Amino acid sequence: MTTKKTTKRQDTGIAVLAKANGLNPTLALKRNRTISNLITLSKLHKKINNLIDETNNLPRSKLNKIKLNMSKIESVEFQMQKEWGFDLCRENHTHWKRIKHCKCDKTTNVRHFSINRTCPIHTNPKLFRPSLAVPNTH
Repeated sequence: MTTKKTTKRQDTGIAVLAKANGLNPTLALKRNRTISNLITLSKLHKKINNLIDETNNLPRSKLNKIKLNMSKIESVEFQMQKEWGFDLCRENHTHWKRIKHCKCDKTTNVRHFSINRTCPIHTNPKLFRPSLAVPNTH
C-alpha cells in the first residue's frame, strides 16, 4: 500500500463519503482509500446485498442458480478486498454468514470464515465449487 499525503479537508471528505455510503470511515482513512475506491465499494456492497437476497429467496432445489450466485458472491468479495487495499484471501470473506442455505458456524470464528463439515452448501460438490482461479495478489 502506498502512502500519500492528504489534507485534513480531503480526509474529512473521504470520511463523510464513506459514512454516507454505509462504509467504515475510519478504515477508509486508515487504508488511504480514494473517492473512486469508495464509490466502487458502495456499488459492490449493493451488488453483494442483491445477490445474497436473491440467493436467500431460492429454494435448495435450485442448485445451479445457488451455485452460480455463490460464485458471484465470492468474486464480489475478492473485488471488495482489492478496493479496500487488503490482500486477497478467501478465509477473510464474511458475507457467507448471511446465506441461509449455509449452515457453517456464524459466531465462533468472527475474523475468519470457518466451513462446517456438515454444511449442505460447502460439503455438496454439486452446489459449491470455489473458483479454481485464485486472484493475483501482486
